Amino acid sequence: MKTDNNGTVLYNRSELQAVFSQLQPREEYSLLHFNVKKFRYFLGRYDHETGEELLQQILKTFTKGLKKGQYLLYTGGDDFIFLIHEWRKKKIIDELIQRDYEGYELKDSRFFNNVFFSMGVCRLRDFPEADFETCCLYAWLARITSNEHEKKSSDFKFFTRKQLQEFQMRSQLEVKTVEACRKETYAVYIQPKVDAKTLKICGGEALLRWFDEDGTMIPLSLFLPVLNENSYIRYVDQMVFELVCKMIQESIQKGMKMVPISFNLSKASFEDEPFMQEYMEVFQQFDIPKEYIEFELLESISMDNSDKLIKVVDTIHKAGFRCALDDFGSGYSSMSVLARVPIDIIKLDRSLFQNPYRDIDNFLIVDGLLDILHHFPVQIVAEGVEDETVAEHMRQHGCDMIQGFYYYRPMPMDEFQRLIAEQGEC
Repeated sequence: MKTDNNGTVLYNRSELQAVFSQLQPREEYSLLHFNVKKFRYFLGRYDHETGEELLQQILKTFTKGLKKGQYLLYTGGDDFIFLIHEWRKKKIIDELIQRDYEGYELKDSRFFNNVFFSMGVCRLRDFPEADFETCCLYAWLARITSNEHEKKSSDFKFFTRKQLQEFQMRSQLEVKTVEACRKETYAVYIQPKVDAKTLKICGGEALLRWFDEDGTMIPLSLFLPVLNENSYIRYVDQMVFELVCKMIQESIQKGMKMVPISFNLSKASFEDEPFMQEYMEVFQQFDIPKEYIEFELLESISMDNSDKLIKVVDTIHKAGFRCALDDFGSGYSSMSVLARVPIDIIKLDRSLFQNPYRDIDNFLIVDGLLDILHHFPVQIVAEGVEDETVAEHMRQHGCDMIQGFYYYRPMPMDEFQRLIAEQGEC
């Protein structure tokens, strides 16, 4: 325990933990976690000595509103923890937000008035069973999950019971995703693509599905981010690819008609230069023509690094496969990238077709995009088509293929094989 120049008591972690355990009445206190927004960018622009001086000025400001006997912990870096009585909490937050406008002056007269704080608040009355470290975790979670990190002002967010439930569900989901990878319990569904002229199935897209023990399908939006974060997505990508290759080989061996199947290649899968070697090792285990395999890349990749996209497409082509650009028109489109990258297939994003009959401008945008794309040597797929109005419009305006619920929903691989066998030639 030490006292700063203003006489305010600063606690170390173990001392503050002891104070926490003896709070009375506990429900009248809150624990706040503070962080200086984008402090590492400040250090990059100036230096560590300047950063340290700024932190000392901030610490002085923090302690200014506290009376002796209030509890403050400086955890290092640009992180601070307050343990304060409820009635003082609002005053401290208001003072910090007010500092957005007043700024900080250093010893060499340099003045900084763009220093903002991100704050997470754990009200002890909301979590009477939580110990000190748990409350610190909750306040930290509230801070890092705030959606206002880019906001040029200070902000604060309370940790709630609902957020705790979401956090616990996500933790359980992380365990389940790892277990599903180990046991290979993911499933692959195929969504057919139909020829815009004949309306026969002329292709399909392999989609990852995961069913819980009770048969309930877990939404992709829930578990895909987890797979990306723990790097299991590369393993899952290869698993899907292998199952697709196996399905194609089985169909050919049975004398059944087969159509090209597209496979989504996640960004993590081609972070390493020799990424295609891993897929070729899988592909060579099967006796199937390369024309039945297509790789799909998200359009957003071109926004991140167009040169990287060119290399990836070139690698796929050299391996003998075709390449599709998915979600085209979702917000990142660049015709200059399209002119530089030898893409084979363009998949128009479903957002282009939302409520077109209510807003004619949607069709004008799509029609203009189609006119431009027809000048490139690409096949065009309308993805996410869910009603007759859109389907007929796409057919009449030069789309080559249509994919969406209006014609077919994603289905198990054996059902897809049966449909292909029943329809005969595409």
